[in-house]
Amino acid sequence: MELSLKKARKLEGKIQEFMNSVELSPTVEIRARANSPIAEVNAAKEKLLSNVAVFSNLNATRFQIRKLIGEVNEKVGINALVNERLQLMTELTAVSRLAAAPVSTEDEIRDMVEVKKTQLASGQDSYHLRVTVPVNVLSESASGQLKHKVKGLRTRIEEVEDELVQKNAGAKITLSESAVRVLKEFSLL
Repeated sequence: MELSLKKARKLEGKIQEFMNSVELSPTVEIRARANSPIAEVNAAKEKLLSNVAVFSNLNATRFQIRKLIGEVNEKVGINALVNERLQLMTELTAVSRLAAAPVSTEDEIRDMVEVKKTQLASGQDSYHLRVTVPVNVLSESASGQLKHKVKGLRTRIEEVEDELVQKNAGAKITLSESAVRVLKEFSLL
């Protein structure tokens, strides 16, 4: 049975949801006045072992699907695109922050230094003991180059995301007969 990657991921989620509902508690509440407490324990044990088998089958099927998705992702280039997108987004975060920083002209830098010197000389700023002046080292030109780089990064991220949508839409996995049987048994297909 063939499934698109989108449907395969949804199916994997449904399997996980079903697995979360499978009761796997090793304890059971026995009524103190039960006629046959051992029979109740044995029935609970059989139910638990049955549930463990269900859980194991579904878990194996789920990871078979994950493996197939991973193989197809690698084969059609999705993994490479996801890595490229992450690289671009990491760079975009850093470069955007720099590009957004206010730029100080040389005259503004000189003025800030002179103001600080005056404050220190008069004792106005001696309480904080701060003898430095924070300034952005980027020039207007360098800031413009960074803004241009941000625009290019955003464009490339959009292109990569479009490629991912196309590759995801066209890629398919093929479920084994045993996986289909297990999924049908629990009405997941």
